[in-house]
Formats: sequence, C-alpha cells, structure tokens
Amino acid sequence: MKGSEIFVGDLVRVVDALGLKTGTIERAASLLGFALSAPESARLDQESKPLRVADRPLAPPSASRPKDQPAKTPILLEPVRRDDVDASPPAWLDSGVLRPAPAETDADLSFDPPYEPLFGPGQTRHILSAALSTRLLEGEIDEDRIVLARAHREPIRIVPRRSVPSVRRGVQVLLDRRDALMPFFADQNHLVSTLSAVIGEDRISVLQFLHRPSRVLAPDKELEEQDYKLPASGTPILLVTDLGIGVPPLSPDMLSVDEWRGFARRAARARCPVVAFVPYPLQRWPVDLRGAIKIVQWDRSTTAGDAHRGVGRGLRVSP
Repeated sequence: MKGSEIFVGDLVRVVDALGLKTGTIERAASLLGFALSAPESARLDQESKPLRVADRPLAPPSASRPKDQPAKTPILLEPVRRDDVDASPPAWLDSGVLRPAPAETDADLSFDPPYEPLFGPGQTRHILSAALSTRLLEGEIDEDRIVLARAHREPIRIVPRRSVPSVRRGVQVLLDRRDALMPFFADQNHLVSTLSAVIGEDRISVLQFLHRPSRVLAPDKELEEQDYKLPASGTPILLVTDLGIGVPPLSPDMLSVDEWRGFARRAARARCPVVAFVPYPLQRWPVDLRGAIKIVQWDRSTTAGDAHRGVGRGLRVSP
C-alpha cells in the first residue's frame, strides 16, 4: 500500500504465525489494508511455509504398479504342461551301455587289505636259509687237513671235507600262541607256508604252545597240552615268539629269563641249536638271552646279511 507502513512481508509473517489457510488469507489481508485475488492468496500460502526436504514432492509412482508394491521381474519362461512330457525311459538305457550295479553282498561290506609278510618277499628265502642252516662236512675236500695229517704221519681214515651251511637237517618250529602274539598269528601261518617251500614240507614239524614252550598243544586234540619233545639230534629249533617282550609284567603267561635259558640248555644237550624270530628291535631284546639263543629280528627291514650276522655262517651243532 502506498504511503502505508504495513508491507507485504508483514502479511506473510501474520499468515505464518497464525497458520492461516487459503480461505482466511484474503480476510487477513483485507484487515491489513490489502486487496488480494485468489491466485495471489494461494501463492502467499505456499511462500508462508518454509520448504523442507521432507516436504518436497516425490516422483509419482509408476503407472504400471501400485505405490506400495515392488517391481516384478518379467518372466521369460513358459510353463510346460506335465501331460506333454514323455516319461518313458530313454532308448540307451536298454541298449546295454549302462547296466545296473549288482546286489550288495557281505563281501562288499568288508575290506580285506593285501597281505604283506614281515620279511620282504625278495629276502625271505635267503633269510630263512641263512638263519636255519647248520654246518655240515659235505663241502669240497679239505686239502689242508690232508697235508697236515700226512706231515704228522697220521692215518687218514675219512676224507676230510670243508663245512658248508645246509638246511638238510630240517627244522622244528614252535609257534608262540599267547595273547601277546595275536597280532602276528597270520604272519606265523604265512611263515610256516614259506618254510615248507624253502626247506621242504617233509623236513619241518610245527608245534604250538599257549603258556610255555615246555608244554605244547597236542596235534589231534583241541587246546589240550602235552609235554614237549625235542627233535632229532642236530635239528635246529625255531622259536617264533616275542621272548616275553609284549607280555604284561604281571601276566600269568610271562616267562622268566631263567625259563628261556633252561629251554635253550635242554636243546643244547640234544645238539639242537635254537633260533628265535622276534618281531621287536634289538634294543628290546632280553640282554641275558642273547648268548643262549640266536635272535633274528622278524621285520621288513631285515636282510640276509642281518641273519648271517645274528646266526653266523651256519649253526654249529655241538659235538
């Protein structure tokens, strides 16, 4: 208004302070001396409120979907009717290319790993020959002894020959069947079969004992014990045992060193050398038995040279 001290800003402040709507702005303007038309009053109503971010108009929702529903991905696949699907088996199934698996048997539920003997396959024959051979005077003629006898003017009644190791005397095998040797039962059986092939089935005899070698199992009676009998003089005896290494200290099957030494002395009186195959290393062998019994480690790492070092060049048969 010209010549008035009330300005348009005063009208805006009144509208904002009183929160006037569009219909009452025109009346308030007239009271202040202004004459407004409807469009101007609407513009003042909008300008009277400060514009906040929350009051800004949002983009109109898409016309293809409701305001509160998310957009859907268009489906490009067409549904297949089940009655149109051919459920018959394919032709190659009956052609023999693919055969059904056989029915499961008890053998499929158990695993039998291949057997590996304790002695290496390439060394077994040589180890057995080296460990169980006895010295026999069946080698070449000993010229040195003939010359020596003639030098002393001694008669030569028997042609002297050099001693050679031989398995001709055979072997008696004693299998230790105590509980401590149970993990080696299969190895014992395999060893007996191998001895039959190397030495000859007619030259070996096999005995078993459950508690001590002086009481063996009767061949024809199950679990019945009888007194042990020594083989023929000069026949080596093979003990397949652990010499008590794996037996618990308080077990009734535990044999003292004196019992083992007594067995060896009895065999020595019959001129039967004793050899033991022990499945434990040298560090665990009973020290007091090493002189009375020849011991060979029954292990994969053993060689024929080890057997020679443990037994010598053939077992000596005491005169």
